[in-house]
Amino acid sequence: PWALADEDTWRKTQRVGGYGFVAAGLAFIVPALIPIAGNLKWIISFSVFAAIMIGVFVYSWAVFPKGKKTD
Repeated sequence: PWALADEDTWRKTQRVGGYGFVAAGLAFIVPALIPIAGNLKWIISFSVFAAIMIGVFVYSWAVFPKGKKTD
């Protein structure tokens, strides 16, 4: 909700999220090209993806100007 409440927070979050999704895409492409044992590469890919998405969420919260209302 804080990203929607402030235009600057929205812009910054979308910028970081774009880079995050590119990195998440690479997290799925690179292991597919490397011969790693069975499901290990997908566990690594999903873990990296989850970490990136959580990072974008936390970044959005961190850049929101404190003291602004979110409702």
